[in-house]
Amino acid sequence: MELAEWSGLPEWLLGDRLDAPESFRLDELILIASVMKQEVGELLPCSEAARGRACECGDAVT
Repeated sequence: MELAEWSGLPEWLLGDRLDAPESFRLDELILIASVMKQEVGELLPCSEAARGRACECGDAVT
């Protein structure tokens, strides 16, 4: 609820996006990254920034 409030995204929309993370749009990720003081790349699965933290797929980053 706080993330929705801080980012300006409606709570229902953020809930829908979190239920299906692949549905986030880039502008939404930018808002969320800004609020969380993170780089957008850190929110993406299997990005170089996430490797060793949240990435579990083991795929090579291309």
